[in-house]
Amino acid sequence: MATELLSRNVDLILAVNTPAAQAAKKAATTVPIVILRVADPIKSGLIVSLARPGGNVTGVFLDFPDRPHLRSMFGQAGRHVVRVLRGTPPREIPMERPAQFSLLINQRTAQALGLTILAALLARADEVVQR
Repeated sequence: MATELLSRNVDLILAVNTPAAQAAKKAATTVPIVILRVADPIKSGLIVSLARPGGNVTGVFLDFPDRPHLRSMFGQAGRHVVRVLRGTPPREIPMERPAQFSLLINQRTAQALGLTILAALLARADEVVQR
């Protein structure tokens, strides 16, 4: 898959787990790679340190697998993508480890999209934007 992406002359690869990140790093030596959902990027051989990843890899990782926080991680990875596409070398972008998560639900937007938010999810939200 990584080799196929490279044949399309992509500007960046977003790898969403350890095997995908390792395959991307093996195939791409110059194309920037932003990683997400990699448990230990140092042990996985993807980076040399969290502060200065080195090479062409940067991104966001968690020390614990917890699916509800995936959306937050995608937001953080998006900031890395923007920095890379604006010209910052991945080796200069520190890895991020989320320290806090919050769940915000915008009911106004949900209603505009025709979505119904379950009461159980609203009860877990840290903040709810009302209609």
